[in-house]
Amino acid sequence: PSCHARWSEAEPFASASQSAALILDCWLAEEDSSAIIRDLRIRSDWRDRPILVIADPEDDRLIACLEAGASDLLIRPISVEILAERLIGAGLRPSR
Repeated sequence: PSCHARWSEAEPFASASQSAALILDCWLAEEDSSAIIRDLRIRSDWRDRPILVIADPEDDRLIACLEAGASDLLIRPISVEILAERLIGAGLRPSR
């Protein structure tokens, strides 16, 4: 797992074949979250991988992210338990 504040830093990790999922925050300051999702969904290696989006409940970008192909939404505040369940629901199992 890796955590980055900018998509330009995270994109190489998302491009790596071992990336099982992406958790994308709508608050990326310099990026359009829905454009990132659309760009990933065009690629054959990301068509079926989960993309979870984090946002505030009143964030107007939520619908745009879903329309772009986000797999699921996580509303702030996020609990670790809910995040784990969403990843498991997407077919990912946490390593022990």
